[in-house]
Amino acid sequence: MRITKRQLRRIVREVAEIVHAGTPAIEAAYDEEMDEEDPRHAEDRWERREEELYESLRCSLRRALIKEQHKVGGDMPRDMFNPGQPPLEITEPGVTREQISDAWPNVIYKGQDVMDLMYDDRTIASAEDAIADMIGADRFEGQESYLAWIPSKDIFVMGFDVFQDHGMTSGIVELDPRGRVLGADTGGSGMYGRGGGREQVQKMYPDRLELRLD
Repeated sequence: MRITKRQLRRIVREVAEIVHAGTPAIEAAYDEEMDEEDPRHAEDRWERREEELYESLRCSLRRALIKEQHKVGGDMPRDMFNPGQPPLEITEPGVTREQISDAWPNVIYKGQDVMDLMYDDRTIASAEDAIADMIGADRFEGQESYLAWIPSKDIFVMGFDVFQDHGMTSGIVELDPRGRVLGADTGGSGMYGRGGGREQVQKMYPDRLELRLD
């Protein structure tokens, strides 16, 4: 776990305060427009605006959660769970999944912070866009839930739970060490359990070194 309950409650409270503060003005504008035009037209238009507002708030909350979790470029100590522990270099021979689990998020790739490499906004957005293109969606709906490094190819693999109208699928994206998308694939019904996404990664990359399982 990389975010405390106190941090999560604070984020949700701040978003709720923003919404609450804007509610009277939104309601007043809604009532005014309902009085001035055909109610059916106003209702449709405000439904669209509500969807846009929801999407904006959802994206803002997601960005806030990522920043709270990872503090990319920030001052959150990577050794917060094991104070004083030196970072674990994942390219060192013999590194195990258990060692990574104990050290996470205090892990580095060739001396560079893995969080900084893989979890900046541009990398995440590029990975999400690649999955959206694969499934023919106008926009991405889902969440990142898996990260592995593939020693034989010197690439990273990021996994997503992807939400669609008919259910959920898995999204798997190959990234180079600079965070650039190399390829993407989808299939199954989620990364874990019976969804099969993690098993798909295991078959495709037998020498994978799993970094993040969430």
